[in-house]
Amino acid sequence: MRKGFIALTLCLSMIIIHVPGISIEAGQVHGVSKDAIKLGMISDMTGPAAHIGNKANMATEVFFRNVNNAGGINGRKVKVFYEDSAHQTTKAIAAAKYLIARRDIFAFLNVIGTSPALTVLPLVTEEKIPLITYNVSSRMFRPFNRYVFNIWTCEFDQAVIAVDYIVKDLKPRDPRIAIIYPFDEYGREGLDAFQKATKYYGLKLVAAEPYKRGDIDFSSQIVRMKKTGANYVYQPCVSLGPIMVQSHQLGFTPQFIGDVCSFSPKIIDIAGKAAKGLLVVHDKATWDENVPGIVNLKEITNKYKPDIIKGIDYYYLWAWVNANILAEGVKRAGHDLTRESLVDALETLKDFQTGGLTPPITYTKTSRKGTSYARLARADLKMRTFIPVTDFRKPSLKQE
Repeated sequence: MRKGFIALTLCLSMIIIHVPGISIEAGQVHGVSKDAIKLGMISDMTGPAAHIGNKANMATEVFFRNVNNAGGINGRKVKVFYEDSAHQTTKAIAAAKYLIARRDIFAFLNVIGTSPALTVLPLVTEEKIPLITYNVSSRMFRPFNRYVFNIWTCEFDQAVIAVDYIVKDLKPRDPRIAIIYPFDEYGREGLDAFQKATKYYGLKLVAAEPYKRGDIDFSSQIVRMKKTGANYVYQPCVSLGPIMVQSHQLGFTPQFIGDVCSFSPKIIDIAGKAAKGLLVVHDKATWDENVPGIVNLKEITNKYKPDIIKGIDYYYLWAWVNANILAEGVKRAGHDLTRESLVDALETLKDFQTGGLTPPITYTKTSRKGTSYARLARADLKMRTFIPVTDFRKPSLKQE
């Protein structure tokens, strides 16, 4: 009798496990219930980069509000929990642990900032939690990490594309190229790329000036660059505004080229007349381009938050694309959603189109880079925007 009872129990257990919709495993998935998905986002809600984090949070809120009002994804509504890092690694790791332990999130939608994201990376790997990120450091996808999906064109590719443009498009007779960069993971990657690209073209890098993130006085670096006669200066990071202002005051007026972090009306506002002629390397659409993705973004934003429609910028676009990619992955994963099925689904994205918001996005079982493409745009001071001057292009050099 006892043997028969045990056999019957095992048989029923096997039936329960394999009946769709009542899978024991599905019931154990972190952050996923019958009607909801919980996501975590770590951003700069306070501190020097709060304007970036708060715009990103706003875009994410609007995107998923629209998704939820349309019924959610495969019948599940999306709930996003936001935590502040203030761009500090200690706060970022504490926020990540809180989201995992107390909020029981399914995936990280983003961890803003290269240093905070790299700090969180070991925890993401250990817990096997998918992370959709738009950080510029190639260490987000090198070496390969199954759970991390990058969207941004990395800093190495951006810096090489900047040198490519100087040499191939501007074709100066006497290019004296310099770089001023933050002395951190992000800035050093830009420096490495710039050194290799100038060497590739047989050029000399006349100056490489580091500064600490948070610095406000760049006069000593500017004076040294001026003495070299530098006529092209590349600057990765958001400090380009004050750097241009101080350069203008010191009579140093080279062709400045920024990366994606300078692709914002805020840079134009900070620099004022000193931003005249500014070029930026970027990998997203401008907020006033007439492409389907921007049109859709503006329609949805105007529907839910019409008061911020004029404040849409690159930071807003970043987060919107992140949310779009994650939503597509969840959709492709189907109803039996797990962290592993999301990863598998994201690996099916090949030349994924975002309506012109970005170059096509591709992931494979061995690559999480997303894209290598970027283009150049020039600042329009009157319109407070950037006008593309090239199409999207790949860098001439590959990262070793």
